[in-house]
Amino acid sequence: MLHITDVDLLDGHFLSLSIIIRIIYMPLPLPLPLPLPLPDEY
Repeated sequence: MLHITDVDLLDGHFLSLSIIIRIIYMPLPLPLPLPLPLPDEY
């Protein structure tokens, strides 16, 4: 198995969250900035 660090998990988690949020909110007529800003570092 591949060794996955906590940072990789965090990056993947935030990336998936932003993609899911975009998919949910893109069809709605809401004044949200698209694409949503990705958290570069935490």
